Amino acid sequence: MLSCSDNGGPTAPTNDVHGADSLVQLGNAALERLLFQELNSPDPTRPSDVDFSEPYAFYEHAIGLDPGNRTANFGSAITGLLVLSADVEVNAAFDEWKAYLDTHTPFEVPAGHNKPLGVPLGLPAGSGAMRLPFDVVPASMLAIVRTPILAADPQIGRAQVILRDRALPKLATALARLQVVAVDPAYQFIVTPRMQGDEGASPVEIDQTDVLATRAACGLLTAATRVAVSYNLGFAAYDSTNLVNALTQGSGWLALAPGGAAQMAGARTAMLDAIDDVDHAITSLKGEIDNQDDDVIVIGPNDLARADVDSIQQNLPNARRGLTTATTRVDDWDANSNTPDEPLTINLGNLFTNPPADWKALLPPYTVSTEQRSNGAGTCDYVTGSTIVTVVVPPGTAGQYDSQLYRYVSNGGSYDNFGGSILLFPALTSVLDTAIGGLALGNCLQYLNGVSQFSGALPAGSQSISVDWRVSYCTGRCVYIPVMTFDATTFEQWVLPDPTFGGILPGQTSSEMLRTFGVTAQNWERRWVLNWSGN
Repeated sequence: MLSCSDNGGPTAPTNDVHGADSLVQLGNAALERLLFQELNSPDPTRPSDVDFSEPYAFYEHAIGLDPGNRTANFGSAITGLLVLSADVEVNAAFDEWKAYLDTHTPFEVPAGHNKPLGVPLGLPAGSGAMRLPFDVVPASMLAIVRTPILAADPQIGRAQVILRDRALPKLATALARLQVVAVDPAYQFIVTPRMQGDEGASPVEIDQTDVLATRAACGLLTAATRVAVSYNLGFAAYDSTNLVNALTQGSGWLALAPGGAAQMAGARTAMLDAIDDVDHAITSLKGEIDNQDDDVIVIGPNDLARADVDSIQQNLPNARRGLTTATTRVDDWDANSNTPDEPLTINLGNLFTNPPADWKALLPPYTVSTEQRSNGAGTCDYVTGSTIVTVVVPPGTAGQYDSQLYRYVSNGGSYDNFGGSILLFPALTSVLDTAIGGLALGNCLQYLNGVSQFSGALPAGSQSISVDWRVSYCTGRCVYIPVMTFDATTFEQWVLPDPTFGGILPGQTSSEMLRTFGVTAQNWERRWVLNWSGN
């Protein structure tokens, strides 16, 4: 039988305290039954597949009869979040993303018979190489071919709507419910053995410390969710054209969404509340004098170290100040140990109270293009062979010939290294070109190593020789990555429109900010390649 203590709270004369208590017991029993069945199921399902709506409804009904009922509020908060995890719309959106990412790569370059390697190889002209059309496919040809059974690409915007309209209200309710419980230092909820899935287990006590810690976690999740829905992040489609359109200055991407400023302000409030909850949870933990053997959070040799708990609490004021006032910190901002550390004033709170309207507008004017990179783990293989070719040895040049041609191909281009008699260069080049061209690689090249070689005595005249060759390579999915090219052609012309970033770095000028972070004329680059592929 579930045991819990409920000290109650201020109630209106019309409250049905006894009716609420009865509903709480029904909710506890339903929760216990669901947890025991799930934890002992021979075919366990995802937590999101378990329907916690029955105990949630009991707890919510109980709150309607007695808003101050502690256990009804605690049960509603926990099962409400579990109900959210089973929400059909929430799961459909995230399952859609999982299915998409299992079979697709966003911004993947469409495969084509005219583009077997997916990159410009830059094979040497005039070498007898087989001509392969590796030019970039025009934007009008970027439509990704799909089979009829595939749904449209999932949209980030849809996930943001679900987080805003479904997750945030549940989190807000959970925070309010947990606050009703957190004010009672004597509250306890006993997790029964059956709730743990083991009738032989010892009961576990959830007390004020655990409630406050749970509320802090909900607060931080609320803050993260609010930030996630504050800016427009959606792409019309995951192709090169839409990647360029999104990153172009003036587009709506990375700009505040409707209500985004309020969401950012709410995120700051949620973080400040979470800091308070952590502080109160630590104070509660330090003040516990009952038997700790059945507690969830414990200070002890095999649990939390007292010194770590003290350190966390001592640093909480710093975390609060970081969100409320400007602070100056001396650090190695330019990551150069040869330069002295410098002070930098930071007002992180302005990120939330005065969020940038459009992050792209914080950069000097630029244009956007795309390049291609191989993304993810590759498929590697090698091929060897011998090819008969004809060479003409001029009179008087008979003798021993030893020549090798090495080629390395990557996203950056093709590089050859030849050694030996120049007489054999055209033949070895032609053999290696044909060997590479005959591979018909269908995916984006990560790298390719090739070699063709001949060693032997040759008399004068036309001779047929056997050239040995080997090609090893790795391919992966080829994706588009954005490239930002600034209008400024020199470092002196490159001036940040708002070097304070909306007041996050108050008082900074463009030159001061660049100097502080070690951006100089020597290391400045006009062209930024935003390579998210890892290759």
